[in-house]
Amino acid sequence: MKNKSVWAVLAALLIPSITASAAVITLVPSRDTTLFAENPDLNLGASDLIAGTTGRNGVIARSLLYFNIASSIPAGSTITDVTFRDKIIRQSQAGADSAYELHRFLKGWTEGSGTGNGSSAAPGDSTWNSQSHGSTLWSAPGGQAGVEYTAAPSAAGPVIGIPNIIYSISSTPSLVADVQNWLDDPSNNNGWFLLSSSEGSTGTARRFSSRESLASGGVLDLTVTYAVPEPSMAGVLMLSLCVLRSRKRRSCV
Repeated sequence: MKNKSVWAVLAALLIPSITASAAVITLVPSRDTTLFAENPDLNLGASDLIAGTTGRNGVIARSLLYFNIASSIPAGSTITDVTFRDKIIRQSQAGADSAYELHRFLKGWTEGSGTGNGSSAAPGDSTWNSQSHGSTLWSAPGGQAGVEYTAAPSAAGPVIGIPNIIYSISSTPSLVADVQNWLDDPSNNNGWFLLSSSEGSTGTARRFSSRESLASGGVLDLTVTYAVPEPSMAGVLMLSLCVLRSRKRRSCV
């Protein structure tokens, strides 16, 4: 009976080592901001996010978003699915259809606290012209593909032409790879650039929820599905021995 009891304990402890454990978490950005060509030296860190080209004067806006992956998901986890959502608040008067893309951003940036269509940038704030206002310019105004952000998008959403909807960008292998990389090496996480796929066409500009608008009905989040690390066989056996020893009133540490 004693041996049967021992094997029962070992079997119970070995179950986690052969059963994958999946989890889902929904994150909101730690910071976000817009780079707006109409006001190239102003900051929009506390305003709505904007992406696309305006219909009134054909200027481009692009938005930056940062999700703190490493502080939210256990190290060593495997990312399996990533879905991005943002609510479209308003569209350009011209209302031209466009899809919107997420491009991995390659350089650091600062959110700032500008409101409306822009407020005076503080030293270090990111603007259309500057990575860090007062000290460092982007390689090209608004950022340059291949330098500030990846030329190929990690994912793109559907073509739309109406406001007041939840805009969803579904999981892709590249989107999953971005989040996995940021989990494994947080120093690589500079977030994503949200761009219109039709920046050459006027009227594609949309205002999206920012993190500041979440308390008033905005929607902006990232849903991540991941598999947590499984216990190693050695760890399970050590824990088994600890249980057996504890029954004999011996220390497990």
